[in-house]
Amino acid sequence: MSTEIDQPAPTGSDPRRGRRIAAAVVGAFVAGALSAGGGAVWAAHQFPDVPPTSPFHGDVDWLVDNGITSGYGDGTFKPTKAVTRQELAAFLHRYNDSIEIVNGPLVDPVVPDTSWYVSATCPAGKRAIAGQGLTLDARLVMVSSSTTTSAKWQVHWTSRTGATINPGGMIVSVTCAPA
Repeated sequence: MSTEIDQPAPTGSDPRRGRRIAAAVVGAFVAGALSAGGGAVWAAHQFPDVPPTSPFHGDVDWLVDNGITSGYGDGTFKPTKAVTRQELAAFLHRYNDSIEIVNGPLVDPVVPDTSWYVSATCPAGKRAIAGQGLTLDARLVMVSSSTTTSAKWQVHWTSRTGATINPGGMIVSVTCAPA
């Protein structure tokens, strides 16, 4: 028997995935910046020196749309100009500022059970890159922690002994980055 406070965990989920994702936050920036959230173009053409035919057009638009860069004062991007360490520091700082942690609601199950799924969801335009769950009930063990959609992080807890219990509360947090 299982209480579904949210949707069940996806089949084949790996309980070690949450630990690997936490170690890959820097990789998420690089992947996000290079793939523009899966290659999507988020805005209209923004710079005359980055034509729509450029393989990096969507990536450059993603950087601008997410406030990571704005180009130069003359309205160009200068795509072949070398990036200095201080410019890269500014890019990383702005990207870091766009990351947010969203806490889901405190869940206090009213029906005793042996298993619970609880989740938190990123706001529109953001994707889940990491998450965590918290409960003060020592009778529960976390079974899995992973994304169920690109914007939702879900944690699955179960009773340590398989006994039916009524935990006092559970909460899930999700780390959200630009999509």
